[in-house]
Amino acid sequence: MTIIIALSIATLIPVVVFFLVRKADAFETGNLRFMVASFIWGITAYFLAAQINPSLIDQGIANHDSLVRFYAPIIEEILKVLIIFYFIRQASFTYFVDGTLFGFAIGIGFAVIENWEYVLANPNSAVFQAVARVISTNLMHATATAALGIALGQARMQRSGRKNILILSGFLIAIGIHMAFNNLVTRVNSGLLLLYAATAG
Repeated sequence: MTIIIALSIATLIPVVVFFLVRKADAFETGNLRFMVASFIWGITAYFLAAQINPSLIDQGIANHDSLVRFYAPIIEEILKVLIIFYFIRQASFTYFVDGTLFGFAIGIGFAVIENWEYVLANPNSAVFQAVARVISTNLMHATATAALGIALGQARMQRSGRKNILILSGFLIAIGIHMAFNNLVTRVNSGLLLLYAATAG
């Protein structure tokens, strides 16, 4: 029963946040079909990352700590944002806020599946894991990819030189947010870890 409660928290709260963000789009610029596709892509990106990340350890490129702190943020943000490159080429993409909404949806989709992994791997602290993640890691994933979505949305309207600068800046910001968060939560061992994680999120 505890696992079911934990999985419900880990799934429903991020999904509700996803729909609240969609509802807050006062100008209704975000194509709902693209937002749902973004959410699904976030799930897909998680499974792709789950294949790539361990292979770096298997090949001796990274150990567990360096993977979590440095490699995973880069790989995951690249994977998460790939679909936005497709969206920004569509005629229905009219405003940079669209990129924000799509990026947020991708981050939430990625986070929901990652929540399941942590909850199922820690049955004795399942509810704690679920609550901790929805107020910290989920927000980080959504915010990082939304920031990159903003940059890509802005870049769509620019000439090539400025466009490249915006895209690179977006990647650096998203990866920086993700990397800083991962370094924070892997280096803090005190009972204040949840507070640190929530604040970062």
